[in-house]
Amino acid sequence: MNWLIMPLLRALGGTIATIVGSSLGKVISGSFLGFLRRRFGIKVEVPLGSAYQAPEPPAGVLESKDLALCDPVLQRRWAACKLSIEARLGVQIFETCTWRSKERQKALYQVGRDLPGKVLTNCDGETSVSRHNVYPAEALDFAIDLDPGPATKVSWEEARFDEVGAIIRDHGLVWGGDFKSFKDRPHVELPADFRTEEGIS
Repeated sequence: MNWLIMPLLRALGGTIATIVGSSLGKVISGSFLGFLRRRFGIKVEVPLGSAYQAPEPPAGVLESKDLALCDPVLQRRWAACKLSIEARLGVQIFETCTWRSKERQKALYQVGRDLPGKVLTNCDGETSVSRHNVYPAEALDFAIDLDPGPATKVSWEEARFDEVGAIIRDHGLVWGGDFKSFKDRPHVELPADFRTEEGIS
């Protein structure tokens, strides 16, 4: 029956991506096909077709805290991760950066090099591009609020981030505290193979 089923599944997935015509279409299509792969062991490749247009970052924005500018997979995994962190540690987590333009990345790279201050990043936005710089963003930065509610008591203590990092790993995300060359504890990103994990071609 595979000779009959496979073309139908491929057509259905492609139709979803074509009708929506956005990154959302790709994710919906990918989620559907990922379900088929996980549940039935069926893998179907779906070309997006000429109707698909790659999403573009917002014009005139150098940096954002808006989660809507993140990849939908990151949005979903991070939402579940935040709930776990806040429930287990009794803190509140908020985003400090999601998508970042290459221009802004270049400026941050200068800090601690050509500009005074502590080095903030090893990505210069050109020869090495941050996962913040792709669109939709595949990374975000966050802060820890020790006083959930109206007041804010932000902590940058490494021990606090180490507690959070252990939970981040449990949610299929990469924690910047695990980076070898440059420890970036307030950073989270999707694993390199997240599309394969989600069944997105």
